[in-house]
Amino acid sequence: MMTTMLAPLAAHAEAAPAAEPAATGDAAGTVGEILVTAQKRKENLQKVPMSITALSSETLQHLKVQNTEDVIKFLPSVAFTSAGPGNTHLFFRGIASGENFNHSASQPTVGVYLDEQPITTITGELDLHMYDIARVEALAGPQGTLYGSSSEAGTVRIITNQPQIGKLEARVDLTGSTTSHGDPSGTVEGMINLPIGQHAALRIVGWYDRAGGYIDNVERTTYFPTAQISVNNAESVKKNFNDVETWGGRAALKVELGDDWTIQPSIQGQKQLSHGSFAYDKSVGMLETALKFTPYHDDSWIQTGLVVQGKIGSLDLTYAGSYLQRHDDGVSDYSDYSYFYDVYYGQVNHNDAGQVIDPSQYIQAKGERFYLMSHELRLASDQTKPLRFQAGLFMERQEHQISLYYNVNGLAASESVPGAQGSWWLTREKRVDRDYAGFGQISYDILPKLTITGGGRVYNYNNSLVGFAGVSTKSCIGDAVLAGTPCTTIGVVNADGSVSPRKATGTGFLHKLNLEYKFDNNRMAYFTWSRGYRPGGINRQAAAGPYAPDYLTNFELGFKTSWFDNHLRFNGALYWENWKNIQFSYLTSVGGVVMTVVDNAGNATVKGIEYSLEATPVQGLSFKTAGSFNDARLDDNYCKIKGTADCSGSGNYVMAPAGTQLPTTPRFKGTTFVRYDKELPGSLNDWTGHMQASISYQSSSRNDLRSVDYAYLGSRPGFATIDLEIGVASAKWTAELFVKNLTDNQTDLYRYAECAPSTCGGRSYAYVSRPRQVGIHVGRSF
Repeated sequence: MMTTMLAPLAAHAEAAPAAEPAATGDAAGTVGEILVTAQKRKENLQKVPMSITALSSETLQHLKVQNTEDVIKFLPSVAFTSAGPGNTHLFFRGIASGENFNHSASQPTVGVYLDEQPITTITGELDLHMYDIARVEALAGPQGTLYGSSSEAGTVRIITNQPQIGKLEARVDLTGSTTSHGDPSGTVEGMINLPIGQHAALRIVGWYDRAGGYIDNVERTTYFPTAQISVNNAESVKKNFNDVETWGGRAALKVELGDDWTIQPSIQGQKQLSHGSFAYDKSVGMLETALKFTPYHDDSWIQTGLVVQGKIGSLDLTYAGSYLQRHDDGVSDYSDYSYFYDVYYGQVNHNDAGQVIDPSQYIQAKGERFYLMSHELRLASDQTKPLRFQAGLFMERQEHQISLYYNVNGLAASESVPGAQGSWWLTREKRVDRDYAGFGQISYDILPKLTITGGGRVYNYNNSLVGFAGVSTKSCIGDAVLAGTPCTTIGVVNADGSVSPRKATGTGFLHKLNLEYKFDNNRMAYFTWSRGYRPGGINRQAAAGPYAPDYLTNFELGFKTSWFDNHLRFNGALYWENWKNIQFSYLTSVGGVVMTVVDNAGNATVKGIEYSLEATPVQGLSFKTAGSFNDARLDDNYCKIKGTADCSGSGNYVMAPAGTQLPTTPRFKGTTFVRYDKELPGSLNDWTGHMQASISYQSSSRNDLRSVDYAYLGSRPGFATIDLEIGVASAKWTAELFVKNLTDNQTDLYRYAECAPSTCGGRSYAYVSRPRQVGIHVGRSF
């Protein structure tokens, strides 16, 4: 429904292959079409009766999109929270409850796919560098029937350019920029498409990106009143200490096996090294923090995939399989907890001689490993027939080997976790999330202009957690199951005394019903009733119990229209979404230690509007504006202890009253883009010049669902970001000057506290986007 194609608006992007330069429309400068595969088949975006925002290959290039944050800025229905590179959560249409990136918390509400393979990890999506991308598709609303678990609120699909048989081509792009208040940045990118005989081709893509830092770690002395010791961070002081280096690549081989069959193996991977903090400390100053330890993050992943497509009689068969390995190591400063443990709980640390020591803590992730294996097999009938269907089977297994050491330098053996000298707390867990499903969708043209579509998905989830999380062996329930742990604290004790993983299982059915009416070839309306879900899971603390699945039901009325011989398109939708049994992750004190707990916080309702208007009023001029309004609120009081609607009873109270706005997502988010292309005169008439401007605006949003934490963290103010560009291009060359964040806007995008305000009055931090960038880009095609 909401069709977004932001530059130039006459782009044409094939599903696969899509490596050729996008077409620019006809001589009259009409708005061109874009093909998508949101329903797992190739379709014209204007003909798909659902809400889709699609950014074409040209759009991504013109907007200088290089990472997840760049993409989200131009997706009006999508919001995000971030804890730095490799730690981003996406949210559609206000479906957010305050997810906090914890490894033992809920799965995401938004599914992310790279081509045919899911890359939604338990702790968030991969931070993929965006280069040689055919398009990005954002599917708003529940996508439960075709995409299943973790596509509860929507799905984002990143489609890479595929190998092109019979075509030799290559490209190199160089970008350099300065950052206000920070260090310079630079990017080198390249691709080559190599034909291999008449029936095969290999496409290779590579990139290196260095993003300069812009946040300073400044000096501060902290006094710990219980320990009666002062600690200074002078050894970690550094300007612009949050730099990032990213390098990686991918290779895909496409082989035609006869007229009807193709096979396409692929491999892609990336290594990202980041240093420092990407949030500033609001008690210190803008773009400043005062950490005792310098964080670093080594996020490396590699994915192999295989797609086989062919025909069995009149049916199209597709198999897509993938295997992803992600290694995530690093250090995070944990000194805020040290201070608040001292102040609130009187915790004092000693060395082996019994002397009081610097209690500053840091988390060391050693051997963090994540594995994701997925398989999907589906059949589809002839999509040109009045009655058509597709059906398939899906399985996915995610395994997260969690290995976190909470260290205090010089800590006594008597105060350390047995077998982990220097670690006052150890988390070593094995989490496995399994998903099995059968799905189908069938469409029937009741009348030439009226089509009904029904879909369903039968699913089964089986999630488990086992391991050790604690400070000592006092909470042991059995011998060690995982290597490197003194015992097991998370699990189920069997009759013979052995320990098995704690499990959460469930089976259910998701539905979709869609009615589509075509007034003519250029105008249509549709109604959708669909459902998505997120599986239940296990809390590390047995006393907290497991948490149940939550479900999102969507009622949506939309339209897609083209006018004035395709010089103007106007699309829109109204929707009403009911979110039941919301999974809410929050930090709370459990046995004197702050831990993440997942609770089911009742129900919420989202009422919203989306719109998209794009036009080419004169030759060379493209205009686009799109936006989203969301009113997302709790239906019920969120009680500390479930039981009564008014949260009465001993120890119970209202954590968030009915009517509270859900956090993270602004009530309004919109983008506007204008671009003008013009052939240069005289001897330069084989060159085209262009000017473009984009504005992205979002209103204020709440930082936390809970009243106490919201009172401390407050709301993020609304803000606007302006980007400008001027450049020239020929058939082979591109040269551009650009400015991102023209006004150097440093408004908070996401606020958080390391130690929750409701638990220990934690210090507030704010994530901000990169300050103003001024840069140059040069590209050469071969």
